[in-house]
Amino acid sequence: MPRYDLTSESPVQRDELRFLLQSLHDGRFTLTFSTKRWNALRAVYRDRESLLDWDLAQHPDPAAVATGSAKRLQLFLSRVRRELLGHEPSWRDEVWPREFYAPFDRGLRSKLPAAMDFTCVRAPWLRQLAQRVCWTRLSVEAVTPNVAWQMVRHVAEFERWAEDRVAGAQSLTRELLLDYLAHVRAGDLGTKTKAGKLIALRTFLDRARIAGAPIASSATYLPGEIEPQREAGIRARFLDAREVAQLDDPRNLARLSDFDRRLYVVLRRTGIRVSSAVTLPIDCLIESGGAYYLRFWNTKARGGPREATIPIGGDLAAVIREQQHHVRGRYGATATYLFPARNGAPAGDRPANPAAVGRTLARWARACGMTASDEAPLRFSPHRLRHTLATEMLNQGVSQRAIQDYLDHSSPDMTAVYAKLLDSTLRAEFDAYQQRVNIRGERIAVLPDDVPDDAVLLKERIARAKQTLPNGHCGLPLQLECPHPNACLSCDAFLTDVRFRPVLEQQLERTRELIGRATEAGHERVIEINSRDETSLVAILDGLDAIEHKHTDDGFDLRDRVDAADAEAAA
Repeated sequence: MPRYDLTSESPVQRDELRFLLQSLHDGRFTLTFSTKRWNALRAVYRDRESLLDWDLAQHPDPAAVATGSAKRLQLFLSRVRRELLGHEPSWRDEVWPREFYAPFDRGLRSKLPAAMDFTCVRAPWLRQLAQRVCWTRLSVEAVTPNVAWQMVRHVAEFERWAEDRVAGAQSLTRELLLDYLAHVRAGDLGTKTKAGKLIALRTFLDRARIAGAPIASSATYLPGEIEPQREAGIRARFLDAREVAQLDDPRNLARLSDFDRRLYVVLRRTGIRVSSAVTLPIDCLIESGGAYYLRFWNTKARGGPREATIPIGGDLAAVIREQQHHVRGRYGATATYLFPARNGAPAGDRPANPAAVGRTLARWARACGMTASDEAPLRFSPHRLRHTLATEMLNQGVSQRAIQDYLDHSSPDMTAVYAKLLDSTLRAEFDAYQQRVNIRGERIAVLPDDVPDDAVLLKERIARAKQTLPNGHCGLPLQLECPHPNACLSCDAFLTDVRFRPVLEQQLERTRELIGRATEAGHERVIEINSRDETSLVAILDGLDAIEHKHTDDGFDLRDRVDAADAEAAA
């Protein structure tokens, strides 16, 4: 441990410096003062007897302190002042220690800022207003500390830009805000980042007016000024069938560690956000009456994180149980999260970093050589799995309201994006599949000349909502009931296309196995039923072969046409 010479200090200074140095080595911090840092600390005492005389608004001179140390030094000094005074933290303090606002994280144990130092806001009146608004957002609106502090940082950035134009609450005018809007728009940041800065400032001004600040009601941003193309900004970035097939390929999944593979499966099958996945509690699985449910935190719910529960399948429940067994075997009774941080959390009581999960899966996609439909390298992020699941559910006929509840959207706006996407994906499919086959392998026109396209599209949507089949689609109108459920291969209303070829081939193979076993056992009725299915399956596959061969002879591959349609819908 370094040695520090305190013989030249006064008794008060000596005691205070001992306290500070001890706080750096009590297991909570790992910072060691270099000679430059130590000299900067000694310089604090140049014109004062005690740290209690320290003005927290006066930052140490960055030129006298090593890079990145000035802010850290000030935080340590503020901690020493608080301890020496025996002062309990309050929202009126200019520096909030982490232990003061950590309870507002609602048990999520996010990566919180080391402290909230409001001296980043220079003007005293604006600093006090920022403290009040930040406290209101934490205690009343139940936002997380990270969200509340991000707002304060954006207010400080706005103040630095405005310089002497911000002399009081009355100086916050509409004209000033529009100038700042133009400044932000002209920057090199991304659209989402720019909107975040402006939304944070607008939120602060709105809350400040409620708190009694004399800010003009016109000093705000009008609807459409910050996010004029909001719908385009939240467009669905789903993965098409070709891209999903690469992600779900067992050979690619085998290249992930067991931890990452199970996490990917949870993201793929549930559509929850990465932030929700990594904060899954170890006891997130619920079993009731043979059904399984997943309990998780919706970390982006409007009004603050809230607990949500969704139904899941038995195969996903088995993956979760496998992960539970692994985590409990490694961490024992201290295990808190289903996917704990693998570094720096020896007790398993801290969740994995969402950003690290995203980077790991993105590197995996690149290492596997995955490509998009345009043959470019696949730009994969875990959140695209959420968009993909919603799109798949809509294409399978699940109602928009059910998807909103399943994804725990606070409003139907986001879900409506997927609903609009449904029409485009169906249209792309129709453009690619001009003909389908029935149980006799006969080609059936999907878009008859005497019926408007929109009417056929509507029929298709209704049919999918009515009954989703693993090997095709039901062609019955909505008004008719199915006379023989679970007997599609003997029904003239059953239609299928080349997308279902793998399923149909597997079904034919299983049917022949059943016929073989029934022949050995002498079960004539089973042979009769399955022989009819075999005849239909052979006719269907022959019909699909005829369609594919015809299109290939005409100069294009039908499968390439399908991939092109998926790519066009994604664009």
